[in-house]
Amino acid sequence: MDRGKKLTNFYGNKNSKIYMDLKNIVRENALRYLPAKSLFRCFGVCRDWKHLISTPFFAHNQSNSFHSVSGFFYQSQAGVPSFMSLDPVAYGVPDPSLKFLPEPVDIRSSCKGLLCCQGRTGYKAYYVCNPVTKQWEKLPKPDADHGSDPAVVLVFEPSLLNFTADYKLTMGFGITAFDLISERFQLLDSAVGTLGMRNGKLCSAYVHAQNLVVNMLSNTHSNTMQMNSHAKMWEEMQPKIHVDISLPASSNNNASGRYGYGHGGVVFIGGDVVLLSNGNKFYSYDMKKRASKDLGELDIDTKAGIVGYVNSLVEL
Repeated sequence: MDRGKKLTNFYGNKNSKIYMDLKNIVRENALRYLPAKSLFRCFGVCRDWKHLISTPFFAHNQSNSFHSVSGFFYQSQAGVPSFMSLDPVAYGVPDPSLKFLPEPVDIRSSCKGLLCCQGRTGYKAYYVCNPVTKQWEKLPKPDADHGSDPAVVLVFEPSLLNFTADYKLTMGFGITAFDLISERFQLLDSAVGTLGMRNGKLCSAYVHAQNLVVNMLSNTHSNTMQMNSHAKMWEEMQPKIHVDISLPASSNNNASGRYGYGHGGVVFIGGDVVLLSNGNKFYSYDMKKRASKDLGELDIDTKAGIVGYVNSLVEL
């Protein structure tokens, strides 16, 4: 009888040890790969996890580990910022209308968890914010006049060495490739479709005959090559991807990608995610899983843009 009791205790202790080991493995190696909304739901698991997720060091690790496109910010017909989530259970922000900013804004750009917005009053100041943490910074007044609809691009790359976001804001006039390190630019030609990034490379995408056509930038110096050179600036990704979604017959977007959704076709491409539209009806397509999802109809201001967003804890 005594031996039986000891055997039961042995298995109980063993299972407890396995649970503790698994808990630590998840804590140290898995949590940082989750999106922000999912992490906030993990607050209820235990006090230890809540404390960990609330630390600046964890926010730093998560911003360097989680890079998946989580959804899209856009302006509604009423001019209010809104958020369209690819998975409402996993991805989300506490205040999609960005009312925590000091004035009403228009969304201009997004990069790896940060949004660039422009105020509507005064000299129309620029703000950079994280819609998850509601942290924001007001940028200095620019010297030049950027016009009523500036093509502003927010550039940010999370770094293991910097605990606060080191970002840059660039202003483009025409289709250019700009090297932030050397501060040199290159004019791009023949860019048909919506521009985006895939596998660390610039790409363009459009829909033709129910096929998703993706061209990757392969040679930025093709226009300086010697005559009779066969080098091409863009190379089409093979094989073509058939999109089983009802779209207009002709869906070649303009190169800027900001207003193409008004006519149907590709609105956004980033990583493995493609956003397509037919009027105000939107679909997402996962190029890795070869699966599409109906996101429904949205009340979108067709004069404004749609920007991809990563559900990150990055700190400003």
